[in-house]
Amino acid sequence: METKTITYFEWSDIQKAICVEMGIEPKYFRDYHELIGGKYKDLWHAWLEYFDSEVKNGTITKNDLGEIIESKLEWVNEDDKPWLEPFVKAVYKVWDDNNIEYVRYFW
Repeated sequence: METKTITYFEWSDIQKAICVEMGIEPKYFRDYHELIGGKYKDLWHAWLEYFDSEVKNGTITKNDLGEIIESKLEWVNEDDKPWLEPFVKAVYKVWDDNNIEYVRYFW
């Protein structure tokens, strides 16, 4: 047998990069409503709903985002969540710019 290497990105670094791309401070990732108003809005739960629902602490998972950006944008609009469009666009940009394939979740 021979050893294999997987290149992965830490979720915390990805989350920070998404915030930079969106032009928001990381503290608003879980409290997005404080920036845009309205009822409670949390980008972490949007991540779980639209991108990766199988998150487990301490695991490395493959994530290719599942579909093209247009489909994801259509989905959030069908769910009447147009406030998620900047988030979706930022996620795809971060993925594309960094060639992300594997993510390590750790908290």
